[in-house]
Amino acid sequence: MSEEKKVRAVRYAMFALMSLACNAPCRTAIIEAGAVSPLTALLVPGAAEPDAADRAAFVIARLVSSSQAASSVIAALCRHRVPADVPRCADGEDFQTIRQVLHAFAEPRLRTAMLTTDRSQIQSALNDAKTVGLAAAPIQQAQARLDELEAAARRARRESVGLGNVVTPFEFKCPLTLCGHGSTPTAATPLFRTDA
Repeated sequence: MSEEKKVRAVRYAMFALMSLACNAPCRTAIIEAGAVSPLTALLVPGAAEPDAADRAAFVIARLVSSSQAASSVIAALCRHRVPADVPRCADGEDFQTIRQVLHAFAEPRLRTAMLTTDRSQIQSALNDAKTVGLAAAPIQQAQARLDELEAAARRARRESVGLGNVVTPFEFKCPLTLCGHGSTPTAATPLFRTDA
């Protein structure tokens, strides 16, 4: 198929999807047919002509009204490495709608995950929040909570094998920095300077 025919086929398909996306039962069918990932791929800068990206944004903006589609869109954004600041069309309205809906989906999910002790759930919600470009404050709070849970898990593992209160032996410490992480190049560099 020639490039011109491919472009025309994509254009016709996008017009059909735009019409279908205005109808709730058809939106469900579009999602179930697996169209979210290919539509999201069109949002990647340079992946398609701008009007195809605009049409894909129109369809996705209608699809993301359901949480099933929102999670599919977030997964597709990750898979296709679509930047969080993706608006590229003339008015950006559909892109703005997508961003607002995805933020509205990701932020409560992140808050809910932070109330649990399930590290994988927090990590998943954190990844989604980063993907949709959520504000820095909730992401930092979630990262701090995850770090806290990771540290508690490490302590629990150490205690489970009887190493809870054992300190790092002096012999295992770096002779230059006296820390238990081994020698660091930055600590040794001043010792080898020849410009003294």
